[in-house]
Amino acid sequence: MKKINRALAVAAVSAAAVGATLLAPAIASASPADDAYLGALDGQLITYPSDSYAISTGHDVCSLLDDGASTTDVALELSNNSGLELEDTGFIVGASIGAYCPWNG
Repeated sequence: MKKINRALAVAAVSAAAVGATLLAPAIASASPADDAYLGALDGQLITYPSDSYAISTGHDVCSLLDDGASTTDVALELSNNSGLELEDTGFIVGASIGAYCPWNG
């Protein structure tokens, strides 16, 4: 199983520490894929320290999947490293796939 990189783990830890309050609205320069991804996270009340951090995490998830990690492994590792519930990390993985790497679905 591949290790989740530090940026992904830090983003998840920060998100867990913040609680259920959204920190920032979607950035104006976000792409349609970014807007869809952030909207999905917001809809699940998954928080993140900034839009750019959340977007980077989504791309990191896809990189791990592209490198051969399974969706289950990525969700479990993210949950283990962040303290987020597996349900939330599974949602993050699914939202990442939907927005940034549908070939991994």
